[in-house]
Amino acid sequence: MSFELDAEHIAAENRKGLEPLEDDYGHLGRQLARRGLDIEPLTARAMAFRVAVPSWGVGTGGDAIRALPRAGRAAERVREARRLRRRRQDWCG
Repeated sequence: MSFELDAEHIAAENRKGLEPLEDDYGHLGRQLARRGLDIEPLTARAMAFRVAVPSWGVGTGGDAIRALPRAGRAAERVREARRLRRRRQDWCG
């Protein structure tokens, strides 16, 4: 069984936690400012950080050398890559 979360559902869930997140972010910014650090450049560096997921990293079998083939696997990988990209865009803006 599989399902996909649509973009509106993800956005609605994200909105629920926005106010506490903004409070926490503001608090962290004030703490860093007391130490002479500006939160904005740190945030920009964190947002620019990227992690490459190897093709075998989204598979259900195999290892770093090869993934075990399965019927329909190519289409499934494309869907999974799209899902990961949407999730990254939701998280990183």
